[in-house]
Amino acid sequence: MKKKLTRTEFLLAFFLALILAAATSLLTLGCHGHHSHSGEGSFPPPSTPLAAPYQAGQVATVSEHITDLCQVGGVVFLSPYLSYSSGKIYRLDSSGLHTENLNCGRVESVYRIWQANGAIFAGTEQPPRYLQRPWHTVQKYADHGWAVLGNVASDGSVWRGWSYRGKGSKLWQNDVPFPGIPGRIVWWVESYAGKYYAGTSGDTSYKNANDGRIYVWENAWKPVPTGPMGGVITLKTFKGALYAGTCHPQSIWRFNGTTWQKWNFSGTEEVSKFWTDDAGRLFTATTEGGKIHLRQWDGNTWPEVWSIPGRSEKWGPQGCARNGAITLVFWSGNTRIWKIFYR
Repeated sequence: MKKKLTRTEFLLAFFLALILAAATSLLTLGCHGHHSHSGEGSFPPPSTPLAAPYQAGQVATVSEHITDLCQVGGVVFLSPYLSYSSGKIYRLDSSGLHTENLNCGRVESVYRIWQANGAIFAGTEQPPRYLQRPWHTVQKYADHGWAVLGNVASDGSVWRGWSYRGKGSKLWQNDVPFPGIPGRIVWWVESYAGKYYAGTSGDTSYKNANDGRIYVWENAWKPVPTGPMGGVITLKTFKGALYAGTCHPQSIWRFNGTTWQKWNFSGTEEVSKFWTDDAGRLFTATTEGGKIHLRQWDGNTWPEVWSIPGRSEKWGPQGCARNGAITLVFWSGNTRIWKIFYR
């Protein structure tokens, strides 16, 4: 037989139930409020945490400078500056570092290496060649020149080409000839907001100070009014903005569709590559004060997340990321290849 509650016990139970219901309601709002309002812009989405490394180690060295790299699955391909020796590239996989002969004779440099449509491609300097793996020459552009353009834009279009002193640039989009830019070396072509942007420098030497210029394709290549900038070595579209890395001065530029921001770093070295990881973080690396600085975009600026002594003279540090590991390549007496693991 149930015990009959006294008036005092009944009131106490009633108020306890009210308190529990209010607490449950607040907890539900706290758990779901960001999801229900973020689409309306009431609350900004949480920013991606900085990827602070928790383990790092050197995995290999090579005697040449590295001018570019790309990662395909768990394999990293690296292109070297060869000083007119036999054409080759390096392949880094789980079993170590390996050399692949390009079967193209002596070249000054394998400057670009990239993946497109399930294949690996490369471009060389002096003579300028376009190659495909298994390594063979697809096209010899000319007897002299610099095949320093070879990348896949954010819209999936594939760009390649070469430049030479006094000849400007020759470009191909998806293997179809595309108008070049007279008097300019074209280093990179990127898609942004439905247009194509080309990163360039003057065709005498990209080391000349403030010799860079970005062009936009609007039925013809037109210079973008940015003000003085160094040679534009790389471009990257990321979350609604276009990023540019320059040489002499070493800078990062960001275009949000309306205005440009700029971050200057000391020295004449180059910001030569941007890369993203599986979590959607954006990285680059700079060279200052005898150190290589790994940097991550935090939505406002470029804080350092890791550094190590190094100079990376002549060509800037290169990087890529996959499965919670960054491969960072830089020059310090020889080329050091590091793996940086993070969460």
